[in-house]
Amino acid sequence: MARREYPGVYPYPAAGGRTLYRTLYTDSNGRQRQKRGFSTLSAAAKFRARMQVRAERGELRITRETFAEHFDAWLKGHHSASKGTRDGYGAAGERRLKPFFGPTRLSAIDVQTVRNFAAEMVDLVEAGELAPKTVNNTLSCLSTCLKDAVALHRIPANPCEHIAHLPESHIERDWLERDSAVPGAMLGPLPARRRAADRDRHADQRGARVALGRRRLRQACDPRLPPAHCRWR
Repeated sequence: MARREYPGVYPYPAAGGRTLYRTLYTDSNGRQRQKRGFSTLSAAAKFRARMQVRAERGELRITRETFAEHFDAWLKGHHSASKGTRDGYGAAGERRLKPFFGPTRLSAIDVQTVRNFAAEMVDLVEAGELAPKTVNNTLSCLSTCLKDAVALHRIPANPCEHIAHLPESHIERDWLERDSAVPGAMLGPLPARRRAADRDRHADQRGARVALGRRRLRQACDPRLPPAHCRWR
């Protein structure tokens, strides 16, 4: 039986003649949950108190449904979007979202999990394998899917609300110009020495823009990093 000063905490025998403790608590959906393996009464009671506070705030929603299961059900019932939008969501899910989040339970996806995903997407952008617009579309798809999970009371809040999109407008320009050379036709009949100097100047400017773009991509995924300041021309 639970001791009077520790309600909801119960002892049970363990290997080696030890006594461990388990605690019962209720989640935000009103379902009873159990946590075992505490070595002391006070540790179990403190855990139970924390869970009760989270439950009262609506933050303690536990589900066994995985992201892949929810994504497939959401996409199948997402009738408000056009066929083209659903096809785009499906491609983002199969190529990027489900390989990363697929087996993870919805209730285990938090802001840090989404931030880790965004950081992987930035690596692909820097490697030239993805465009920033593609990453932003994928993050929008993820946010819309998890917003549905919030509406269904599967998770307490949408973790994507704390993740900034990539600075698409400027990065797209660097994306296109990164490996390009200055066309000779644009230089006209200039002396060879001047043409070479112009090429070097344009290359330096492109390099600086790419470096700044990468810093902005990193800062967009992790707001804790100092912002990169620059005046775009």
